[in-house]
Amino acid sequence: GAIALAFIFTGVFSPSGGGPGGGGGSYAAKVNGEIITLADFEREYRSRMEYFEQMFKGKGGDLEILKKLGIRKQVVDELVSRKLITQAAKKMGLVISDAEVRDKIQEMPYFKKKDDKGVERFDAATYKQILEANRRSAPEFEELIREDAIRAKIMEYMQGIAKASEPEIREEFQTTEDKREVQYVFIERLKLRDRLVVTEKEI
Repeated sequence: GAIALAFIFTGVFSPSGGGPGGGGGSYAAKVNGEIITLADFEREYRSRMEYFEQMFKGKGGDLEILKKLGIRKQVVDELVSRKLITQAAKKMGLVISDAEVRDKIQEMPYFKKKDDKGVERFDAATYKQILEANRRSAPEFEELIREDAIRAKIMEYMQGIAKASEPEIREEFQTTEDKREVQYVFIERLKLRDRLVVTEKEI
């Protein structure tokens, strides 16, 4: 539950300098004039790394590999993609009312507690406590929920109008269902390097 909740919040890196990724009034990205803040990037990046830390059970070497694979860039790309979808939805006039946002939040299991009759209900104190633990204000979190709901609505709309041809469906099926058994030999690069000699002529 804690991991799932972390992915609701958006996160980031803190370089120095001006403009994107800079200090003082800096931001992680700008999408058609709208800012993705460093604070949002840091929260998303931190939650992503915490998820992998739990998955790898604290193996530092594995986390270093993840960093080299460009997790930071992946986080930025994902935040930009979310922003683009939200902007497209607004242009199409798709809106989420305050009542819809409230209902979605009250349905989340993270914010529920059992009452005297053993029935789980939304608990305002738990809601406030979890937001504070994630360094989020209620208006910030509610805006995130609104954006998530808008993105879900536009994706549902796009799926409704998208059409796939028979050849496309057949190709996708073959791609996903086709399997191969592969035999391979793993060779450690450093050990192999000492045994190989490259002549001047070959160079």
